[in-house]
Amino acid sequence: MVATRIAPAKATHASLIGETSLARLDLRRNLWKAIAIQGVIFLVFMAIVYADRCIIEDMFKSYGLIKIVRFFHWVFFDVLSTVAYASLGLVYVVAKGIKSWKIGAAIFVEGVVLIRLGMEDALYYLVFREAVPSKLPWLNYNPFLLSSSYVVSSIGLGLSIFISTLVIATVWVLLMRRYEL
Repeated sequence: MVATRIAPAKATHASLIGETSLARLDLRRNLWKAIAIQGVIFLVFMAIVYADRCIIEDMFKSYGLIKIVRFFHWVFFDVLSTVAYASLGLVYVVAKGIKSWKIGAAIFVEGVVLIRLGMEDALYYLVFREAVPSKLPWLNYNPFLLSSSYVVSSIGLGLSIFISTLVIATVWVLLMRRYEL
């Protein structure tokens, strides 16, 4: 028996182009999946914004219960919205498998950031065509923000939104490039 050694196949230009196209195709698929995930996150977010507005305006102000708004916001934002976004992340992990836990965690963290770091407040005023107040004293009770006059001002709100958007975008770009969504 004669042993022959088979030389490894050289990568041809065509095979390299094929691999690049496949990577681009995967990136394009991931982009569309990320857009769909962002759509679901945004729909839940908008539902929370509208529910907040309707409950405050229609119930609390109408029935003179404005003094319990702080308790309502604690329950609504600290408990219900956290559970909603944790559920979205968990559903993703259950659907895609335990290996996708980082994406599920990103969904949860993005929801918390959207609700807790000023996006909800800004969108609340934008959607209902109202001016953002110069001071936002209810954010003093937010455990995610420091209690300072800068953070709870409209300028601080803009800075918080900018930083939040930058962090969210960076996380999703990294996830999209590294993992299959």
